[in-house]
Amino acid sequence: MMMSLDHAWALWLLALLPAAVVLALHAFRRQRAALTLLGDAVRLQALARIGWPARRWKAALFIAGLALLVAGSAGPRWGDDPDAELALAGRDIVVVVDQSRSMLAEQPSRQERARRALDDLADALQRSGGHRLALVIFAAQPKLLFPLTSDLDHFRAVVDKLDADNLPADMRPDADRGPTSGTRIGAALTLAVEAHDPRFAGAQDILLLSDGDDPGDDGEWARGLHAARRQKIPVHVVGLGDPDTSWPIPFRGGRLRHGDKVVTTRLHEKPLEEIASRTDGTYISARTQVLPLGRWFRDVIASRQGSPRHTDDATSLRLLRPRYGWFLAGALVLIAVSMLLPERKGARLVSLRWTKAATAALVLILVSAAKDDVDDLVRRAAAAYDGKDYDTAVALLTQAEEHTVDPGLIAFNKGAALFRLGRYREAELHFRRCLQDTEAPLPRLARAWYDLGNCLVKQAGVDDVKSLETALGCYRECDRTAGDDVNLRADARHNFEIARLLWLTARTKSQQKNERPEPHETTNDTPPPKKDKSTEKNGDDPGLSKEKNKLAALGKLSVLPDVDHLTPLSPQDTMSFLERTRARVLQERRDFRRQGAMPSDRVKDW
Repeated sequence: MMMSLDHAWALWLLALLPAAVVLALHAFRRQRAALTLLGDAVRLQALARIGWPARRWKAALFIAGLALLVAGSAGPRWGDDPDAELALAGRDIVVVVDQSRSMLAEQPSRQERARRALDDLADALQRSGGHRLALVIFAAQPKLLFPLTSDLDHFRAVVDKLDADNLPADMRPDADRGPTSGTRIGAALTLAVEAHDPRFAGAQDILLLSDGDDPGDDGEWARGLHAARRQKIPVHVVGLGDPDTSWPIPFRGGRLRHGDKVVTTRLHEKPLEEIASRTDGTYISARTQVLPLGRWFRDVIASRQGSPRHTDDATSLRLLRPRYGWFLAGALVLIAVSMLLPERKGARLVSLRWTKAATAALVLILVSAAKDDVDDLVRRAAAAYDGKDYDTAVALLTQAEEHTVDPGLIAFNKGAALFRLGRYREAELHFRRCLQDTEAPLPRLARAWYDLGNCLVKQAGVDDVKSLETALGCYRECDRTAGDDVNLRADARHNFEIARLLWLTARTKSQQKNERPEPHETTNDTPPPKKDKSTEKNGDDPGLSKEKNKLAALGKLSVLPDVDHLTPLSPQDTMSFLERTRARVLQERRDFRRQGAMPSDRVKDW
């Protein structure tokens, strides 16, 4: 039978038990020595009705209870978890991502859709457990970014930083050294095959995300196909892009050209379908949609017939059921009995004081026994949530609320399910309840701040300035407490910008409503307001996105005069100016990193 410990270091505390035994014996001897000073020890013991055997039993039961308490603290586990979704066999997956310039086409770009799909895949793998990922990117040359690992947080961080417009020079095509094509799928698949561990044949997969647009059109992709077939590794392919419409490729603020012609790209499905079919893989035509790779993994990869990956560390491939509740319950029983046993001969077994102690111990035992039921309700609610059965998830979490010892966790999960049902006000209240739990871990609090901000934005009207201000504060707290969670911090900052734009719009409408003159005060002689030319100029800045332009226009920031004294600005104008400056500096940095020689006419760099 396989067994594991969550906190094996806690077993070192067992070394303190011999010291407890020595102290107990020392206490008995001192009591006997004290009695001999008063007179004959035997007569005094009979007079005081001291039961030494009872004292020994009390000490033995108490020390045994402490031993079980330490063993339970180590977190013992054995026996497979009955939850089928959490007991999937471990597999090795090498993810291959196309980073040629054609992946920058369309809006949102093919690269962005690939990034979102891989984030969803990482979430599904983390829930199931036991799987490993490696990452290969390619353009003219392939590159292994990291080998097979179970560190999914690292996978997410690397995927989030992928940028097809900012690759190392040695991955771009070279007319002198070759290759002259910017998309070499075959070389990438060959490297992916080599990245697999040959010991785990039968539990290996390759996942290719590409638009299949190889300007070389020389069938180079077949090399990788043959390499995968020789090792019997299925290649699953995700086709990204529009197969019917050709799109230009953005390059340096304009469009990529080859000679005098603008380069266009579209999804080429034929080679991708051929790779998948001839390697016993699957082809998924994502096209212009974001593919939920997590669901695809559960339906296709996890259900494939094949040998699970076996390693020496088998516990990393199987989720074992926690059993610490049994040890803790036994510890409470033994300690309670040791407290209830009388020391004096002929005394009643239970006094009022000990009755209260036994009642408290019994309550603790019942709470410990109920914890497994609560955990089962939470697991079932999580499975219902993943299956988008949010009503069932809410019902199960409502049952768990009655017995849980972690109300903050239940409130957080229930708030998430209510949010999916569109019951934003109820979700808001549950997230606030979660934030009242001062003992909650920081990752949960950071996520609760983020979700609370989303609830407030969803409820805010066109002129609800107060709710939007509160939402901005929630996103700030999320950014402050998220720590190393790069994805959550990026999402919080993104939503902060949206909420701030909505807040500025609502504030402007509120001011206009308050400053609107009464009907009898208006006249036809009132001249139209003058347009702020500096604002129009800032609003038309091509280096900013549409949202930034709106933000700058709402700030009505005038051009600062070239004088010695400082011109005071309102907080809103200051924030608008700083945002524009920040966007300009970041854009200049990106442009500087991407500077280099223009693609040669002898290569097809896309």
